[in-house]
Amino acid sequence: MRPLSMCALGAGVRTCVSFRRLACLVMILAAFLAVTLAGCSSGTGADVTTTTASGGTTATSAGGTTTDAMLFPTADQSGKWGFVDRTGAWVIQPQWDFTDSFSDGIARVATGQVKDATWGYIDMNGKAVTPVKYKGAISFSEGLALVRTSADGKWGYIDTTGKEVIAEKFALARDFSEGLAVVAEASDGKCGYIDKTGAYVIEPQFAGAGTFAEGLAAVSAERNGKWGFIDPSGKYVIEAKFDAVADFSEGFAVAGQAVPGKDVSKAGGITYGLIDKTGAWAVQPTYAMVGSVSEGLARVSITKDDGTVTGGYIDTTGKLVLTSTEWQPAGDFSEGLAAVVAGSKFGFIDTTGAYVLPPLYDNAEPFTGGLARVIAAGSEPAEIGYIDKTGTIVIWNNPAKNPKWASDTTTTTAAK
Repeated sequence: MRPLSMCALGAGVRTCVSFRRLACLVMILAAFLAVTLAGCSSGTGADVTTTTASGGTTATSAGGTTTDAMLFPTADQSGKWGFVDRTGAWVIQPQWDFTDSFSDGIARVATGQVKDATWGYIDMNGKAVTPVKYKGAISFSEGLALVRTSADGKWGYIDTTGKEVIAEKFALARDFSEGLAVVAEASDGKCGYIDKTGAYVIEPQFAGAGTFAEGLAAVSAERNGKWGFIDPSGKYVIEAKFDAVADFSEGFAVAGQAVPGKDVSKAGGITYGLIDKTGAWAVQPTYAMVGSVSEGLARVSITKDDGTVTGGYIDTTGKLVLTSTEWQPAGDFSEGLAAVVAGSKFGFIDTTGAYVLPPLYDNAEPFTGGLARVIAAGSEPAEIGYIDKTGTIVIWNNPAKNPKWASDTTTTTAAK
């Protein structure tokens, strides 16, 4: 974990460890796209275990999330992706090599191999909004989506009709957030902020910059410099004095400071805490890792005197309210539950730290809309399902068999 520099690549990309091939390809594609587009990012490295929601409306990874009319990206037995409803019935037939969630009523779809995929967009009826023609494409945010027509080309923005509204002229760019997007016209250039007409609202002047969240955006004036926060006028609200930062969430932002005598580019070189919107420490920077606040709690990693690392969840006063020798935090709280990992298996705990769903899954994403996506390893194609908070399988993409973690009392509704 380290501060990032000149329009630097963002953190939060997960890696594949033990998932089966297709599941891993989905994660690789997510990471590939995140790295490709994360320039001018919130330059933090503070939260390196960011997960994507399994049912949210702001997906960022292939095969990720949706609650737009409750359509869920799912793969069939041949490995092709489409969309099912909450009963597991196909609403949009599987026909693509990858799909993302719906956002603003539109989902991106792709054909081809992971690193050479060609992307397009469909509406919720499965009708093409654009042809499958882009070599880079990101989910819609605030009515616009980032695209590029060549693999080594520049980025622009289209609207929900597929019309180009901002020309492909940016070497680095991010989604729109709170009406502004951070961009850079050269890969080694300065970052600025544009509005939805493509006009600069904040002129390029930053070596690193993040998206706006809760009215503030993280910026760094110099490569490997200190980070602070600006408002939408470009005025500094919190001075640049931190060695690493993340976006604000629920009134707090992760921030880090360098440990004297240690290399900030290596583990242990920066310790993390939480700041409020005045820039004051709400939680002192004593942790090896801190995640963004979600539902009043934040994940933390704690390095003990003997060098071992443990973890848990703190509240916004810094009190360690949840910790266990049985599990380590793996995700933020969402709808009252958080994913945790025990060994190599994922389960879910509640706000008391007790297991609600035991660690049975090879991967688990946050609950959104009452469902969480889970993956079972060990077979081809990927076995992917959506469970409710009782662990009941609501949607399952392998009707030939129950997953190895399904109990005798689990009800399976297979994708038809």
